[in-house]
Amino acid sequence: MSVIDQLTETANTAAVNEVEIGLWLSASLRKLPPISPLAPKLMRLKANDAADLDVLQKIIESDPGLSARIIGMANSVYYGATGRGAYNIYEALMRLGYQQAWQLSLSFILGSSVTIDPVLRGAKQALWAHSYAVGLTAREIASLSDVPNCDSDMAFLGGFVHDIGFLAILALESKKAHAMLSESQNPVQGYQHGMETHFGLPPHELIGAQLCELWGLPEEISHLVRHHNAGSPLDVDIPQQGVLCAISLAHTLTIEVFPPKDLIVQPHEADVEDLLGNLGISEKAYEKMRDWLAGKSEGIQFLSTSS
Repeated sequence: MSVIDQLTETANTAAVNEVEIGLWLSASLRKLPPISPLAPKLMRLKANDAADLDVLQKIIESDPGLSARIIGMANSVYYGATGRGAYNIYEALMRLGYQQAWQLSLSFILGSSVTIDPVLRGAKQALWAHSYAVGLTAREIASLSDVPNCDSDMAFLGGFVHDIGFLAILALESKKAHAMLSESQNPVQGYQHGMETHFGLPPHELIGAQLCELWGLPEEISHLVRHHNAGSPLDVDIPQQGVLCAISLAHTLTIEVFPPKDLIVQPHEADVEDLLGNLGISEKAYEKMRDWLAGKSEGIQFLSTSS
């Protein structure tokens, strides 16, 4: 099935027809700058393999901007910095830990890939915080599951970029983004799935999937982004179904515990019990994760100010 066919199948064709979708994608997404060459290098690493510590150090040190941000994070009050500060990447990695440094590096690189109207900076930070929270939570859920191919690193990356289509809208359609935000802040309206089509845009999950392809992200990530708003992940026949279920659960829990700042988002219509059963995770473990995420919320909000 072609990209246009996939878009047309999902989009509200009364608002956005096939030709408009194709023209928007071809004309707009290519205006975005290429993704940093560091992104694929980081994605080849594994967050749970500290043997890659030297490689991670070299990748970070190759980019002065990323180096400054990682050292800044390591020296922040949030990480309990006291006494002598971290003055180089090695010291920063020792303080942050390999997994945290890997996640931060990847999120900084992807989060800074586009520039937006300064007026929309708050929206970008809210999107970053939500996306990072979903990524972290999806990783934890995947690590608890005994389902084959439910890779925790893939769950983090897929969760983090699941709403990257919104980032493209913020960067390319500032006026329409303002209008969408106004509706999303309305308690009566809030954000509803497919709202983008009412503004002449393709749904954000399809924009995001195409952007992943354009940037050369792994095909599996593009599939996860494309299907993350499916009515039920259990009905999506892809090899990464377990990861998709983890992301769906993470999104549901994140919206409940740590909703995007100043936005009203309608929760996914996910059947939590069915998803937990599919992943082999108990309801008790899921409830513990609620407390775990609540404890992370302040830190995630702090990190979003650096996005």
